[in-house]
Order: sequence, then structure tokens, then C-alpha cells
Amino acid sequence: MPVPTDPTTHQWFGTFQSQFKTRQELARVDHVFGPRWSVFGRFLNDTIPTKEPGGLFTGAALPGVSNTSTNSPGRSWVVKSVNVFTPSFIMEAGYAYSYGAIISRLDGKISSSKSTITTPLPFTVTLGRIPATSFTSGASTVTGFGPYDDFNRNHNVFANLSKQFRRHTIKFGFTYNHYQKTENAGGNNAATFNFNTNGAVTTGLTGTALADARFQQTWANFLLGDVNTFTQASLDLTPDIQTNQLETYVQDSWKVHPNLTLD
Repeated sequence: MPVPTDPTTHQWFGTFQSQFKTRQELARVDHVFGPRWSVFGRFLNDTIPTKEPGGLFTGAALPGVSNTSTNSPGRSWVVKSVNVFTPSFIMEAGYAYSYGAIISRLDGKISSSKSTITTPLPFTVTLGRIPATSFTSGASTVTGFGPYDDFNRNHNVFANLSKQFRRHTIKFGFTYNHYQKTENAGGNNAATFNFNTNGAVTTGLTGTALADARFQQTWANFLLGDVNTFTQASLDLTPDIQTNQLETYVQDSWKVHPNLTLD
């Protein structure tokens, strides 16, 4: 760590560079086979690589500790066919697939692969991250989030038909969606230690001297392993959520009179 910017408050001020990039590829094809059949297809691909010097969802203060590299890709396929069976009977049908994700990895020293810290813990750590450490005296917390994987996928099949009978135009169809989401917690499976000011002698102290005494005692408790509280999640839970949704509709547009239509 560099020397504090303010020697009185022991605060250090610095600037950090983040990164935000984006790239998109889009391809579309429309083809007419004849007066009764046409097709449409589209492919869309997004990549959004970013770097977070304070960590994804964290914004931690210590330089080089909680850094993460993240990508938020997206992908989409759409295929649609329009069929004219007769001048009064038309069908539109298709399939759409969409995918989105947040994929984040640890770049800072809180990563187990970049740290020499080994701490015996009651539960196995699967996140590859050293424990977080917090202090009640105002010192910056050693913390982080991840590795984190959030995946979302949706399959959609749809069809819309239109048939005209004299004064009636009947429209009917359906849309079906199968949605899946998986997302790991990325939280406290790595464990958290808290150290407080227990044991500090503060009689007669005020202002800066009081703050210094509390911090020094907290730091001493940390060095001695005198833990105030300890928490750890036994697992990094990853739910797998799936849902199916089916919607149908029927609509009749009835031209009761040249200037009156009833739906």
C-alpha cells in the first residue's frame, strides 16, 4: 500500500481505471420464395467485456484487491415464415431463441490463486476466494464477490393465423416460452471475519487520539486472531429455475356496418 495521502486521518486517495467495451454483430436475411411464401431470419450477438477495479457489485476501496473482469454476452436467433394459403387465409409462424449472461472472474489479490493466505475453515470453499475481513474501527474492509455466473435462456415458438369470412376476420394463435435461469450466490461461502475494539483503553481520549486508540486495538485483535464474529455459508448455492408459459388467443373482427366494427 502507498503512504497515506493525509497523514492526520491516515486516508489514501487514488484513482482507478475501469473498462467498458461493447461489440455487436447482426445478420439478417429476408427471402421471398413466391407470392405465397416468404421467410425471415436474424442472428444477433453481443459481447460486453468490462473491468471493475472495485469488484463487481462491490465497489471496494483497497487497490488491487477486489478487482474483477466481467463479460455480459447476449445472443439471439429468430426464424419466421409467412404462408399465404389463400387470399383470405394467412399464417405467420416462427421460433426465437435468446441467451444472456453475466460471467465474472476475480482479478485481484482476494483470489486464492493470487494470494498466499490459507485459512482453516469449517466448510470447503468452492469460490476460490480468501475470507473477507471487516473492522468496526473504520478501516477499509477486505471483501469481494464472485466468481459469478448468471445464465438466462429462453425458447419461444409462436404462430398467428388470420381467416376472413365475409364480414368476419378471425385471428387466432399461440405463443409458448420455455425459460431457464441459473445463478450462483457468489457470496459468503468464502467466510467473513469481523474484528472490533474490545480491549481498547480510551479513558480521557477524544477526537483523533480516541480514533487512533480504537483502530490500533482493532488491528491488534486482528494480528492476535481475537475474532469478534465469524460467518460462513456452507455452500455456494446455484439454483436452476425453469418455467413454461403457454398463451393462446382468438379474436373476431366483425364489420357490422361500413362505419361500425365490433371486436
